[in-house]
Amino acid sequence: MARMITYDEGWFKVSRRLLDSSRWFREDPATLKLLLFLIAEAQNPLNENPGVVRIGDTGIASRTGIPVATVKAAIDRLSGPDDESRTVGDDGEGRTLERVPGGVRLLNFDLYHPTMVEHALAKKSVRIERARRAAAARWGKKEPGSEG
Repeated sequence: MARMITYDEGWFKVSRRLLDSSRWFREDPATLKLLLFLIAEAQNPLNENPGVVRIGDTGIASRTGIPVATVKAAIDRLSGPDDESRTVGDDGEGRTLERVPGGVRLLNFDLYHPTMVEHALAKKSVRIERARRAAAARWGKKEPGSEG
């Protein structure tokens, strides 16, 4: 019998450009480990919002083995301006991350993984449509454009 493979046994993409980034040369090994963890989690196929990691600082520390204080400091640093960044965002300050409720978002994720973002949005649209049809069927409402 074939063994079931889960998402955590697979691969994740990292752009080679990371190796040329200012963050790669300036940051300590714990911060780079954190960044690679966040890149991997941002690509989790079960994630409805690619590029967003909904894990708090304590959870990240638990999963990576990095102390909580180090995780908090690293996220704060990666959320700050980077004057050597090649991918300057809307704010013009080249930030790598931003804090969002319940986690962090990799700010240039969609630049490197546009099809993953598009695929997630399409899947979400399909789920919403299925839920709408199920609700209509349950409550006996007719769908727009249906006859009867």
